[in-house]
Amino acid sequence: MPAFLLDENVNNPNEIISRCKTVGIDVIRVHQVDLNRTDDGLIFQYAMEWDYVIVTGNIRDFRPEQKKWIEAGNEFPGAIYLSSVHYRSVEQIVDRIIIVAQEYEQTELREWWV
Repeated sequence: MPAFLLDENVNNPNEIISRCKTVGIDVIRVHQVDLNRTDDGLIFQYAMEWDYVIVTGNIRDFRPEQKKWIEAGNEFPGAIYLSSVHYRSVEQIVDRIIIVAQEYEQTELREWWV
């Protein structure tokens, strides 16, 4: 089962972490690994190094990093991209994380949108 890293732009991270923990899903936030207010490139590198699926509303900065990473032939653990409409919705974010966690090993897909 994958682990997830919440970018700092995801609202109510503690609630998301708590709800995911109750169903056995490992979710941390960038703040927990001293990456709060850090360049997105460094957050991306950390996530790749530790095999986290990134959860972010910052598609503009993370998607180009993802593209470069994949084009270099690296294994990509994945990203959940939150639209501006949904990045504040705890319910939809938790639902997507649960679905991704459940289906992760059965799909080659490594990019999801909410």
